[in-house]
Amino acid sequence: MPNPFHHHNEALAQVANNLDIHNARALIDWVDGAPGAAERQAGVWRQHAGTIQESIPVSGEFAEAINDFAATQARQAERIREAGTVFRRTHQEELRRIEEPRPGEDKWDVSANR
Repeated sequence: MPNPFHHHNEALAQVANNLDIHNARALIDWVDGAPGAAERQAGVWRQHAGTIQESIPVSGEFAEAINDFAATQARQAERIREAGTVFRRTHQEELRRIEEPRPGEDKWDVSANR
């Protein structure tokens, strides 16, 4: 039987290998999108646990282990959401300047003045 996670693993590898955090806006997008990705990952395991239990008789201990793993993934989703809160708090001033640039501030962009 082929690995049922082959396409899943390929997709995750592509996401990992194509990460492009080239500026603050890209990082903001990553911070905003990470919790949803983690929640979706937890949902995959939750759904798999339910499908396995409905499809084939498995031991309660095995089913509980998969459900525990799904719950752990869900807690990790909450943790990455907390990391986003930390990001926004610790970079509050920089984020404010991105959202509300001063008039002509682009003229003082260090990367554009080389």
